[in-house]
Amino acid sequence: MNPKSIAFMGGSNSIENVGTSQLLNIVRGGFKGKVYPIHPREKEIMGLKAYPSIMELPEVPDVAIMVIPNHAVPQALEDCGKKGIRRAVIITAGYEEMGAEGRRLQQHLLEIAKKHDIRFLGPNCIGVINAHIGLNTTWFAHLYKP
Repeated sequence: MNPKSIAFMGGSNSIENVGTSQLLNIVRGGFKGKVYPIHPREKEIMGLKAYPSIMELPEVPDVAIMVIPNHAVPQALEDCGKKGIRRAVIITAGYEEMGAEGRRLQQHLLEIAKKHDIRFLGPNCIGVINAHIGLNTTWFAHLYKP
């Protein structure tokens, strides 16, 4: 994975949020590309302009990263498809590993992905690291210089 731009769903201005730690790893870890936080209420996250939805982004990002509740992922993936985003990382858990209802939700994600020709990693994955471009989408702590 070698994106030049990322749409990130799940970060906020609360450091307790798992998605926030992942967004922090992207922003402070050396990634040089554009990062577009998506948040329905926040106007700015970590100094970056936040957008209320995928559809309002100024460009089509190379990849969407999702750390949002599992019930919100299908609509987010659908919006990615409508926007033209063809790659996603779905870090969110609560799918096949949770039984019959989770399997149904996961199957629905596959149907949406097929409809829009989206390739995705996940769901319930740890994220992606590409050290060559300073990209760390995981929640693993990174030691930053003060």
